[in-house]
Amino acid sequence: MPGGKRNSDKYNIFMKATIRKVELTDAPRIRDIYNHYIANTIITFETEMLNEEQIMKRIQKYTPLYPWYVAEVNAVVIGYAYASEFIERSAYKYTSEITIFLDKDYTREGYGKLLFSRLIEDMKQMEYTALISIIAIPNDSSIRLHKIFGFEKVGHLKKAGYKLGRWIDVEHWELLLQDEKKSLSEKGINGFIFSRKFYSGRVI
Repeated sequence: MPGGKRNSDKYNIFMKATIRKVELTDAPRIRDIYNHYIANTIITFETEMLNEEQIMKRIQKYTPLYPWYVAEVNAVVIGYAYASEFIERSAYKYTSEITIFLDKDYTREGYGKLLFSRLIEDMKQMEYTALISIIAIPNDSSIRLHKIFGFEKVGHLKKAGYKLGRWIDVEHWELLLQDEKKSLSEKGINGFIFSRKFYSGRVI
């Protein structure tokens, strides 16, 4: 039965998936994955295609302080997820924005769950309090993924962007990672600064 074979093939591919830290050599594949969404969708608000050098600069900018992972199948990068600064104000330092993109041919097969699981676990260990995802809507598959991990919708911005000839609303989804009653003592803040180095390679 053709349908049965296709599902079996997908299962075998899924079992071979590897989640690892991003490397600069992943830039060409990340560029190709991301440029599809820039050119053809409202999922990202960027409108100009990126080149390999621009992707490398972003990797170099984010990875000293934040986790960035790629999903690999048969030695080919098929998706990535990373954390980044939410807003450039010091009081936001316990909050981070997270982003995920999958190759258009590998969506809805479970790879997003693998990437999110690894990324969120790292952010918990790094003592972040809240994770924010900004989702251009409609995007039912992304919303389903966020609900699986316990994210809640906390905001809706109307006509926040204009792309591909239309106005686009965005939603803010949040996941609280730490006990909201936990006090942020000076010791905790020092621990936070140390833990932000956890991923960078300066500590591990």
